[in-house]
Amino acid sequence: MFDLPSIGNLIVSTLAFICVAWFVRRNLSPKLLLSEKGHSILVFVTATIVSWGAGVAVDKWVSVTPIEQVIPFMKSLALPLY
Repeated sequence: MFDLPSIGNLIVSTLAFICVAWFVRRNLSPKLLLSEKGHSILVFVTATIVSWGAGVAVDKWVSVTPIEQVIPFMKSLALPLY
């Protein structure tokens, strides 16, 4: 099922898109492609792929919280959970 992205995903992927688009547009030699349209498409596709990957990484990092890892260990020790 499709899950909505988290706020962290949206923020990080937006910032990654802006930074990568600026970096690629600035450092990509215009001599590599014949047209400005091709240059713009390459910048857009590169920034989209990197921002999507950054968003997935944030969702993976946020999905496992430390308390979820600690609770089974505390239950095995029979300590009270406060």
